Amino acid sequence: MGKPIIYGTDGSPAVRAVLLTAHAIGLDYEFREISLQKNEHKTEEYLKKNPQHTIPTLEDDGKYIWDSHAIITYLVGKYAKDDALYPKDLYKRAVIDQRLHFESSVLSPRMIRMFGFGPSNKDPQALESAKTAIVEAYEFLEKFIGSNQYFAGDSLTVADLSILATFSTVINFVPAEQGKFPQISSWLDRLTKLPYYQKANGEGLEKIKAFIKKMSSCFQLFREHRRKVLHFGFNMGKPIIYGMDRGPTVRAVLLTAHAIGLDYELHEIDPHKNETKTEEFLKKNPQHTIPTLEDDGKCIWDSHAISTYLVSKYAKDDSLYPKDLYKRAVVDQRLHFESSVLSPRMFAFGAARKSTDPQVLENARTSVLEAYDFLEKFLGGNEYLAGDSLTVADFSILATFSTMISFVPAEQEKFPGLCNWLNRLTQLPYYQKANGDGLQRFMEHIKKLASQ
Repeated sequence: MGKPIIYGTDGSPAVRAVLLTAHAIGLDYEFREISLQKNEHKTEEYLKKNPQHTIPTLEDDGKYIWDSHAIITYLVGKYAKDDALYPKDLYKRAVIDQRLHFESSVLSPRMIRMFGFGPSNKDPQALESAKTAIVEAYEFLEKFIGSNQYFAGDSLTVADLSILATFSTVINFVPAEQGKFPQISSWLDRLTKLPYYQKANGEGLEKIKAFIKKMSSCFQLFREHRRKVLHFGFNMGKPIIYGMDRGPTVRAVLLTAHAIGLDYELHEIDPHKNETKTEEFLKKNPQHTIPTLEDDGKCIWDSHAISTYLVSKYAKDDSLYPKDLYKRAVVDQRLHFESSVLSPRMFAFGAARKSTDPQVLENARTSVLEAYDFLEKFLGGNEYLAGDSLTVADFSILATFSTMISFVPAEQEKFPGLCNWLNRLTQLPYYQKANGDGLQRFMEHIKKLASQ
């Protein structure tokens, strides 16, 4: 079927993450330049490959995968000589998945936010806030690496390659001081010595630095990303899920747990009472987010990483997260869409409701409707978001989508596939307990806040 084809432009960190992985495994690939400035990603031909019109996109054996994280794990699974870059060990893999979702949901969005500050946007308070958010991301990275040489332990993984592409870009806006961040500074120095670094990341990085300098402000050259990451703990009984079922991400995990018949404990942790910032909880999850899973003395966070881990370890079969590399890559893409597009737009709409400028709210509403449109296209003629069978991608998106439509309805006429999909999933025998009850509590909480 020919060589795998990578579509993109190497100025993009997401594309460079794929190129780094391809070089690390010695992949013989073809690279086809796609210019976003020339709208080449919105041609009819490209939209057939990737209806979300993002880069990178991988074409392999007549199939298409997009989202850098989904692509790199697929490439390692199919073409690498061993599993060192993405271990089959379930816990190690979950930690890597956490790091990948941190890149997509925290680090990359905070970098993209910086690109908006140019001649047309000189709000010093907003700029300082953006810089502070990036420094906080550096602090998380410093904690994640700890005394290890790499982000998921003592060996190089795709987590390092994904974060490297973004981190090496963002430090051009907000430097990471050696004195304050010694671990990630040493890590960066270590990775720049990789034999393929210059070809796979350095050259593209120089192009984007030159472009930024020339244009003085950068806008939509990149894409993607949203949510959480790591390990620790001490429990050898039932798996424990920490969180509140009002939260969509917690409900996504509960849906998965019920689907596989998991016997678990739910320990309520209320972020509004700062219960995520106690010394005890921070030992489990230094990013202080929910949900967090404690299982066999280890802790994992980020709902997507937790869900895939639970299915891989406890499910009777792999139907919810298929072992087939292409099917899994499609599920992974949908999960990263939830974390990097759908969920951030839900939060952005919530923030826009507080604005006195009606245009801000309208822009946020339009952005949410665009996300619905992508989901409609993802479904196509299928019953579920990754094909003809239920997967964790459906659970993740269900928890968020069922929350969003309370604020921005999805009309049956405009989104028939999506509405039918939602109706189908609300018929699941565990829907009410795993999602419906928590959703109701969330809506009551919102009404209470609005009345104050």
